[in-house]
Amino acid sequence: MLRGLTYHLRGYALTKRSSASTLDRELSQLQFCSLISLDQEPGTWYDPANARMLINFLIGNTVQNIRNHQDRIESALVDRALKEHMQ
Repeated sequence: MLRGLTYHLRGYALTKRSSASTLDRELSQLQFCSLISLDQEPGTWYDPANARMLINFLIGNTVQNIRNHQDRIESALVDRALKEHMQ
């Protein structure tokens, strides 16, 4: 592993009323934003090929995590909407 390298992932989800909503039909929008960053300790050096491999792995892993989080949030919102509709 590459010492002195710190990986950060920050994810945000925002729900808001859709501009397509009507009085009879309420619609929502779900937006996601993710910020990925790598911090390198001063004075450290990495072989570019190893660093590129690690970064590609981290990005791929992060993409899958983002998809999983989106699926879970969307499922929770659908479940809530169905429960409200059934009442």
